Amino acid sequence: MPDDTTILSLPLILPAQAQKHVTHNEALVALDLIVQLTVINRTLTTAPALPSVGDRHIVAAAATGPWAGQAGRIALFTETGWQFTEALPGWRAHVLSEGQTAVFDGLAWETPSEAPLSVPQLGVAATADPVNRLTVAAPATLLNHAGSGHQLKLNKAAATDTASLLFQTGFGGRAEMGTAGSDDFSLKVSADGSAWFTALEADAATGEVTLPALAHLGGQATDPANPPDGTLWLNTTSGQVKVRSGGVTQPLGSGGGGLSDGDKGDVTVTSGGTVWTVDPGAITLAKLASVPTDIFLGRDTAGTGAPEALTAAQARGMLNVADGASANAADAALRDRATHTGSQAAATITGLAAVATSGSASDLGAGTLPAARFTDTAHGNRAGGPLHPDATTAVSGFLSGADKTKLNGVASGATANSPDATLLARASHTGVQTASTISDFAETVDDRVAALLVAGTNVTLSYNDAGNALTIAAAGGGGSTNLSYSAATRTVASDTGTDAVLPVFTAGEAGLVPASGGGTTGFLRADGTFAVPSGGGAGTDLGYVAATRTLESSTGVDVVLPLVTATEAGLAAAPEAGPSRFYTFHDLLNVASSADLVFQQSGTGAGHTLRTDLPDGGIGWVNLNLGTTSGGTAALTTGPGTIRLGLGLARCAARMRQLVLSDAVTTFAQRFGFIDAAAGVESTDGVFFRYTHSVNGARWEAVARSNNVETAVDTGILVAINTTYKLEVEINAAGTSAVFRINGAVVSTVATNIPTAAGRETGAGWMARRTVGTAAATPLAVDYVQVEQVMTAAR
Repeated sequence: MPDDTTILSLPLILPAQAQKHVTHNEALVALDLIVQLTVINRTLTTAPALPSVGDRHIVAAAATGPWAGQAGRIALFTETGWQFTEALPGWRAHVLSEGQTAVFDGLAWETPSEAPLSVPQLGVAATADPVNRLTVAAPATLLNHAGSGHQLKLNKAAATDTASLLFQTGFGGRAEMGTAGSDDFSLKVSADGSAWFTALEADAATGEVTLPALAHLGGQATDPANPPDGTLWLNTTSGQVKVRSGGVTQPLGSGGGGLSDGDKGDVTVTSGGTVWTVDPGAITLAKLASVPTDIFLGRDTAGTGAPEALTAAQARGMLNVADGASANAADAALRDRATHTGSQAAATITGLAAVATSGSASDLGAGTLPAARFTDTAHGNRAGGPLHPDATTAVSGFLSGADKTKLNGVASGATANSPDATLLARASHTGVQTASTISDFAETVDDRVAALLVAGTNVTLSYNDAGNALTIAAAGGGGSTNLSYSAATRTVASDTGTDAVLPVFTAGEAGLVPASGGGTTGFLRADGTFAVPSGGGAGTDLGYVAATRTLESSTGVDVVLPLVTATEAGLAAAPEAGPSRFYTFHDLLNVASSADLVFQQSGTGAGHTLRTDLPDGGIGWVNLNLGTTSGGTAALTTGPGTIRLGLGLARCAARMRQLVLSDAVTTFAQRFGFIDAAAGVESTDGVFFRYTHSVNGARWEAVARSNNVETAVDTGILVAINTTYKLEVEINAAGTSAVFRINGAVVSTVATNIPTAAGRETGAGWMARRTVGTAAATPLAVDYVQVEQVMTAAR
């Protein structure tokens, strides 16, 4: 039979138990606290100065003094002082100072005003139903602003559904506004709730407003004074509908002519808009009509009337001109010679004979001109003489110099490199020509290649015409010597001389160092060979683990050294804490502070939560929570100024798991080891591990800081979630060297900026601090924290 009840952990009376009244009374006291639970308040972080026996409070976060570390618990003041009870999820407590009931959800106490309220139906002075799930019966309903404004939102699932405000009389619809059946906004009215009329529609795509029914202007007796443009009204005195446009009031419709008096461009309006007169000269040809091709404007119909589009036949009839009339007929004066048809003999053209060299127009009719009428001046085609009669010089002799350009395709400077050279320059040649026939071409190519080769510091590049090859010659080498090196044989090879083999060094001669062949046990000897040093026991390494008193061998069997007993020699056990040794250990079976290690937190929701599981083994685990405040912290430390380094061997160890990683949205920093601050941005003095995502590639850093001057070393260990780390910081007795271990392996050693001077005291333990973000975050869980210092001199 268990000792306590399952739910409330009330003590049970056991068979044959002595002093059964004690157990019974303890159960009654617990029931007296829990049943009809009422507390005075839930916001205090310090105990009241003058409490009365029976006073109950819910301890707020970040409590101090007698309430430190009791956040969320029920504090009861008794004759012997404050007692604390851990609530179970679902407990309710009426808070007298607030006049409402708070419920514990396993993490915090919340009242209905703090948590979202969700009900399937709600009636205010009325009965709600499955359709009208919110029903209010009241003279008025106020939806007030919170901040700068307030929006009433009506949402629908699809465009064809309805989201509207419906106005009713006797629960029958009379007016509706919203988006009914489409996303266009409309205003509808009904006299009986059955027949509906749309008074206004606004197109969702364009914003265009349509008035499907008649619109009536109420009107006013006089025009408004200086209304803004776009204003429309009815003047009931004149009966005119007027609009304001361009700063001018204008009447619309027949009530006043539709326009105000004045020049409107091509039309002048007078007599109050009733008389419209076209301005003189306003009707230009462009404005008169759009006339088709080959059409005259006139009038063929008898009598006065509108202009008509006349055909060509009608126009000729009005002009009395026959169809097809030309200058070849007796009425030739009607047409000019350019439009004549048919042919005319050259002899009948007056004056044309004058151009004939013989003075006779009959020569033109024959189509010939005598050669005597062409002149020659120095064989040129210019006035002064006849064309040269020698056919062989008709081109090369007749045309000389610039005159050659007068023949299409003959360039100035044509040469005799080909049979047609007198007609075409080289640029116009067709076909292929070999490079050997081009003067100086080979020299040009050779020079061009040589110009493109850049001479280096140690070699010279040259081009071999005959071999069509590039040669790499050693500078000053006296020839085209090429060198190459083979690492496998240590040979320097030459294509023109003797190969050279570089020697391996010996005890008496310099040379190359031989390859080691791999491995970590061999060392290079003076004779150029690798070997294991003598006396090494075939490479046996021994290591000592003080925690388990084990001598570990890399090649043999580990040996555990025994402790001293009454009958057997061995190692002396570590002394208990006292003047020569400080020692504290918290196995985190609860979230209560120990005598030396204190839980501390700052910020809303920050604190420490006991885990119900045991990840990766362990006795107890506690989560460090950063809450929802930017700058929130959670820590477990001995407190600042409690330890001075350099007075003896100091060691701090802890086992932890990383639950989440720091990032740009939720940024936090962690420190473990000897630290002097549980809430600051950084320790002024300390020797500790440090982590945040944006520094050192998100790997653990080994840090020593003295008066804000630090040495930071990369441990090479990337921080990973759901991974258990055993972190150790050990500082030698003189405070001149700090060793950092992760999971038993040394990852860093620091020998500078270790704070040892008076005034540079630190504390020891864990701390985590958020710098960016407000979302709730639990970065890590801790299994235990151990701190010790063995004094060089007893206190």
